[in-house]
Amino acid sequence: MKIVHLTNSDYKGGAARACYRIHKSLQMLGEDSKILTQQKVTNDDSVFSISGSFSENVFTTFRKGFDWLAIQTLTKQERGRFTFPYFGTDISKNELIQNADIISLQWINEGFLSLNSLKKLKSLDKPIVWTCHDMWAFTGGCHYAGDCDKYLSECKNCPSLKISSKKDFSNKTFNAKKDLYNSMNLSIITCSNWLAGEVTKSELLKNKVVQVIPNPIETDIYIQYDKNVVRKKLNLPEDKFLILFVSMTVKDERKGFSYLKSGLKKLFEINKQNNIELVVLGAAEESLIHDLPFKTNLLGRLNEAIEIAE
Repeated sequence: MKIVHLTNSDYKGGAARACYRIHKSLQMLGEDSKILTQQKVTNDDSVFSISGSFSENVFTTFRKGFDWLAIQTLTKQERGRFTFPYFGTDISKNELIQNADIISLQWINEGFLSLNSLKKLKSLDKPIVWTCHDMWAFTGGCHYAGDCDKYLSECKNCPSLKISSKKDFSNKTFNAKKDLYNSMNLSIITCSNWLAGEVTKSELLKNKVVQVIPNPIETDIYIQYDKNVVRKKLNLPEDKFLILFVSMTVKDERKGFSYLKSGLKKLFEINKQNNIELVVLGAAEESLIHDLPFKTNLLGRLNEAIEIAE
């Protein structure tokens, strides 16, 4: 069975890495799996880029630029990521797509695939499986709805847009997706029961088949390492109780650093001994950690799997 995964990048970002792990897992099972991306990072021969020629690279840069400009100009970024589905390229004639038995959609934003791109893929009459790494597939544009539940009926008056109305961009996107999905041979995969529940409640995808498949992980890398050896390597104290917080960026409200902060202050009230320290893996701003009651060790962002596993 020939499977082609479509993703903005093959290894840059959490969703991209999840896609790459899915791809390699399928290969281990003997499937003919390939990735088609607009931003290739790995040297993997089974990963193919839509860019290559000078003109293709220019078009990719322009698409990503327009996508970024729209986000910066039209959205309230403090509410989280909101992506418009209008910037993308037609890959329906690509050889990998033409030869595929199954088309696997992964994270397709940042100017990679638009709704028009998806219409072209739909016209090929091939089964399409969409692995949802967030909520974008079934909202009017936000990747996480937060306290908004309009995706359950119809997106409009969007709280993530600077200018919102009954017929705003979220409403136009919502209805365009609805028209597209209604006649699309589409199945949904999520990595969690929670996200599957949101899919089945959503107006856009409630009638589609949904399957929960946890993301695979490299079991030869994510193993237990010698604690003292790793602590020495990272210049962490060997005699302290360490609490680890991991997020690509600490300021992302969804990752819950504010709850950890509150919990640490309560912990300090009952344990004022100098035997606890915090370790943060990810981008952290000084303003967010300066008033923590325990010493904080910042590791910054780590990109290599072996470093993260340690």
